Amino acid sequence: MKYISREARKQTYQELFSRIIYTLIIIGVFLIGQNIPLLGVQLDDHLNSILPSGSFLALGMTPWMTTLILWRIVYMGDRARYRLVSQQKDHVLRSMLLFLIASLQAVGMLVQLDALKILPITSYRSTTFLTNLCILITGAFLTMWLAQLIMQKGLGGNSILVAITIMQSYWPNFSMFFSKNFHSGWGGFTILILGLLIFIWIIVYLFNSEYHIPYYQVNHAKRLDQFSYLPIRLIPALGLPFMYAVSLFTFTKYIGILLAVLFHNQTLMHMSDNIDIYSATGNLFLLVLIFVISIGFAFFNVDTQKLADDMEKGGDFIENVNTGRATQRYLNRHLLVLAVVGAAISVLITVVPMLLNNIFHMLNAARIGTLGGALLMLMSIYVQGIDQWNAIKQKYQYTLNNL
Repeated sequence: MKYISREARKQTYQELFSRIIYTLIIIGVFLIGQNIPLLGVQLDDHLNSILPSGSFLALGMTPWMTTLILWRIVYMGDRARYRLVSQQKDHVLRSMLLFLIASLQAVGMLVQLDALKILPITSYRSTTFLTNLCILITGAFLTMWLAQLIMQKGLGGNSILVAITIMQSYWPNFSMFFSKNFHSGWGGFTILILGLLIFIWIIVYLFNSEYHIPYYQVNHAKRLDQFSYLPIRLIPALGLPFMYAVSLFTFTKYIGILLAVLFHNQTLMHMSDNIDIYSATGNLFLLVLIFVISIGFAFFNVDTQKLADDMEKGGDFIENVNTGRATQRYLNRHLLVLAVVGAAISVLITVVPMLLNNIFHMLNAARIGTLGGALLMLMSIYVQGIDQWNAIKQKYQYTLNNL
């Protein structure tokens, strides 16, 4: 048994190492793609501040994440019918939806680059415009492929690519923050680190918090009065709602620009150009998206219909609740309350740094305001990595134990 344990540990570390290397290679490819300019865009010091808005992978994960949001909405509408769809047909339909979303966002982005005088559009039928449109759409599909590779062969999940994009915008602001506030000593820096650690501990504590719904599991209980529990986490998705909200926010912005061009509406163009994820209006819109998406994730992660059906088939029941549809309605009511509480917590975690930034004016820019959401997303990557690590260990231990 000692030899098997050592051998399992060796194989676990080998796969973990290969997954880390694979993830680093994918991140490298993604970063290179973010610095390949579109046709007609010059890479100079002035444009470095706006990249990846003028690069091959400028669309980032937004089209793919928006596709997943819409697909999940369709899936939640009729889960039973969705299970009958073949994997090949599912892939084709998702790819078609991704193409449509990437096309719309690419046109909106090119129009914005034209408004900023970075990439003037002489004609929407010009070779430059059509070439850049194809480049952006191709970049969206490449990003989707890289994200899927990380899920299959990497570590940490596809959230890494979104995290990289968002954290790139934080670095200049952190540099300015440190040079502005901590040049005289380490006291303020120590307080900041301690506050950050406490904030992370609160996030971890809330993530592990569960609400238990008691029910009788007749076929497995040793006594008739013995309960089993359905565990439901308060914030099961951690930073995923923030990640999806940012993607949907970006997509909405570019759709607004596209509609403004189509209908020659200068008011809509002005609003779409000036709304920013770091502005007060943008922050409010982002918080609404986080709240709504968090509730959606709660219902997506817990299939109350399947739970109610399984309980009815197994003879299990909740006290004073009829089986079948009555049980499903009971679960839906409890899940809705927990989803609203969890969504409020996610919004609170996101909004606290915003309030601190506005009260203490820590930065000239408000980018630090989304730090709470970014921490949630980093915690999601950490949790996914730990889950993959445990799965790898169990896989090799199980394989060697059965040789």
